[in-house]
Amino acid sequence: MIQIWYPAARGGPRAAYMAKGVGRIYAAEYRLPGGTFARVRTNAHRNARPLERPGRYPAILFSPGYGVPHALYTSLLEDLASHGFVVIALDHTYETDAVEFPGGKVVRRNLPPDPGRNGGPTSYRLLLRIIGQRVADVRFLRRSLPALDERLGHIIDPQRVGVFGHSLGGLTAANALEADRALRAGVDLDGSIFGPGVRRPLARPFMIMTEHGDGTLLRFWPKLRGARLFVRIDGTRHLNYSDWNVLAPWLRGTGVRLPVLGAIKAARALRIERAYIDAFFARHLGETAAPLLDSPSPFPEVHLMR
Repeated sequence: MIQIWYPAARGGPRAAYMAKGVGRIYAAEYRLPGGTFARVRTNAHRNARPLERPGRYPAILFSPGYGVPHALYTSLLEDLASHGFVVIALDHTYETDAVEFPGGKVVRRNLPPDPGRNGGPTSYRLLLRIIGQRVADVRFLRRSLPALDERLGHIIDPQRVGVFGHSLGGLTAANALEADRALRAGVDLDGSIFGPGVRRPLARPFMIMTEHGDGTLLRFWPKLRGARLFVRIDGTRHLNYSDWNVLAPWLRGTGVRLPVLGAIKAARALRIERAYIDAFFARHLGETAAPLLDSPSPFPEVHLMR
């Protein structure tokens, strides 16, 4: 199941934040009223007419964190679309906690909630199977772009396609770049990087954005032989790389126990993440200047390694 954002003309019904069934399940997980996520207002319009311009738009594929619906990254995905990209987010069925298909059918997860918890060989083998399936999903989606583009009205440039993700989705992005040479650039948002698909050098542009960077990222870093950027943001935690930047401040008054975010102001974290993700894909897919990537960071919280 996928959702697509793209530069569009104004007008039409406002797009829902989450599918109804997914929203109810996700609200129950956090002991929130069932209609909580239906109240979130997006900046997108459903079935909007693509904005016309000379040439086509680059495409970016997105893979979410383990078990997490792709909607939980809307604040990043909408922003990329507003900068001239077609953004296609997917849910990994049977792994994502809940996936709603047209007609209202909801498919629940049938994998363990934390497959790597035990840390033993069985857990590692399961993680490798999950990663393999995720990469297959991404490759299938990339190969399906011509059929999708036919429905959109021929707005996608199939020669300029990138991939990014959060947590296990970031690991998916790194492995997908190795598996599919048609993908031109990738970004990992705070995801460990391991597995057989990332043992060889990678010659295409890749950016790592993280709260601190673990040992797997530091071991992967020297294998990056193309354009690369390591962005460490002080004060962030793992879920600062998702819509909890927006949702947590909004829901704080409910008294419900919410995910823990870092000390950085949530709006500030979102601003920094958007700036670097937009700039990285603008340069390596949009083929436009992105001086932010070359200069000292204007954000005191950011530490760069190139």
